[in-house]
Amino acid sequence: MNIYLIGIKGTGMSALACLLADLGHHVRGSDVSRYIFTQEKLKEKGIICDSLEDSKYDQYPYVVLGNTFWKQSLVEQLKKEKKTIFTYQEMIRYLANQYPSIAICGTHGKTTTAHLIETMLGANHICSYIIGDGEGKGEKDADYFIFEACEYEDNFLNYTPNIIVLSNIDFDHVDYFKSQKQYNQSFLTFLNQCKDFVILNQDDAITIALKPFIHKPYYTYAIEAQADVMAKEVVFNEQGVSFIIEYQNQRSERMILPIYGKHLFYDALSSIALGLILHQDLKTMIQSLSFFKPAHRRFNISEVQDNVIVDDYGHHPFEIQQTILSIKQKYPHKKLKVVFHPDRYSRIQYFYQQYVDIFQTIDEVYIIPFIGTLPHSKEEALLTQFLKYPNIHFIQKDIFEKEYHDVVFLFTGSKDMSYLIQPFLNHLSLKKTYR
Repeated sequence: MNIYLIGIKGTGMSALACLLADLGHHVRGSDVSRYIFTQEKLKEKGIICDSLEDSKYDQYPYVVLGNTFWKQSLVEQLKKEKKTIFTYQEMIRYLANQYPSIAICGTHGKTTTAHLIETMLGANHICSYIIGDGEGKGEKDADYFIFEACEYEDNFLNYTPNIIVLSNIDFDHVDYFKSQKQYNQSFLTFLNQCKDFVILNQDDAITIALKPFIHKPYYTYAIEAQADVMAKEVVFNEQGVSFIIEYQNQRSERMILPIYGKHLFYDALSSIALGLILHQDLKTMIQSLSFFKPAHRRFNISEVQDNVIVDDYGHHPFEIQQTILSIKQKYPHKKLKVVFHPDRYSRIQYFYQQYVDIFQTIDEVYIIPFIGTLPHSKEEALLTQFLKYPNIHFIQKDIFEKEYHDVVFLFTGSKDMSYLIQPFLNHLSLKKTYR
């Protein structure tokens, strides 16, 4: 099939393009002209990316439109040209129905959990996957298709996977969901759409509250509560985490993973639980997970002499808080400075006090204004409220021209900040290449 993707540089769309190319389809697409890291993977696959103004889909009967490119005028034009049009979600649903499918959902940790599951199952199985950092791989004879199922705008309700792994339920996307009740109900609806079984976090309060209303078989994992799969005697230190697994009245030997932070260990534990339910060997799983490499912009570390740069996607206050705890676990004696790039006005407005409470635990915080912020706008007024706290400032160029010693800089937010990080690393005399 000849398939054209409009919005091909998006993390989900680029992963989809790579998967489709692996499956033997002729794939091409278009997007904005500015550099986005996902285009490196497209280039490796030989996938051409046109500019939006010059989309060359004439010879492509099938067109996939990314979420932000679904414009009525474009849809009508494509229909006139007799194109078969798909949304991103429709393509994922089609793929999920072709293979035994595993969907990863939850407010936090989807991308990391998807990577962990792909790493764990990939040791002994053929896997196709689409992961939210732009990673995609297609195998015609795949044993499993692994993908992220995002709750935003109820997108995950398009899917009916065989297995669902739920990391946690918090509250987010307040521009779409008007209440915690509505948000919870969407997750419950999705969980009841699975075909086989669900993996649940028994330590997550909202998940526990929903359990009586889940009408599908489920298995649980936990660190603190009683569950089907339990991590016991968990110890976090500068080398990672050590633990013992209890499952079906069996107790493992003490195991170690180079993972930092309780939230990341929960992601790993959900992967271990899934593997045990699927009858995978525990020692083999731990061995494969010990070689786990973080997803793009998920706690990516560059050490520069006695300083450290951490690049992370975290944008919700809970995610930022957990990343800070991970940093303090790995680098307990270093100072911490944060560069924060907010993405949505609605999120900052709703969680403002939570951001403040977290930022007050940090030495210095530097805020990058919203993209396109105008003087005297409501966006500027909202961010200016942070400045009444003496350790919070707007970003200034000279911050990246100073000398630092024994400092961790956390760059956090959903927007790519490599344009700041790479020059800063060069300034600090980088010891190893930043990726």
